[in-house]
Amino acid sequence: MRGQAITRDEFNRALYYAVREDLNGVVDEVNDGLIRRAIEYVESGNEFPDTPYVCLTSVAALARAANRRGIPVKR
Repeated sequence: MRGQAITRDEFNRALYYAVREDLNGVVDEVNDGLIRRAIEYVESGNEFPDTPYVCLTSVAALARAANRRGIPVKR
């Protein structure tokens, strides 16, 4: 596995916080580290963990969270 390891539960929470952050329109300073780890995990070429929380809305929110942080999204 490439990138910083993240558990499925942590990834689910990061997706939740990314969607919530997307709705609020501001960077979630409290959960910034967790969201960054999820972005790094995906950008390192890892597959999304098998979880029901991975849907188009949450993936798009995670990509927008990366953009808010100035992290270029490769795919």
